[in-house]
Amino acid sequence: MHIPFHGFMKITLFMCAGAIMVASGKRNISEMAGIGKTMPVTMTAFTIGAPGMCALPPTAGYITHHFLP
Repeated sequence: MHIPFHGFMKITLFMCAGAIMVASGKRNISEMAGIGKTMPVTMTAFTIGAPGMCALPPTAGYITHHFLP
């Protein structure tokens, strides 16, 4: 179960990064101040995916990493 969830979270982060790069035309983090107000749906998806990749609770990454064999 962990491998499919890991793949889903990772592709979510890559898709968010690509959407930010295409929509804003910016590549440096220092230039992205206020991007959450400009792209709220994308940043919400990124905010959910990032803790999942770090296996923080209560995400699927945490549950599959710590509780499933």
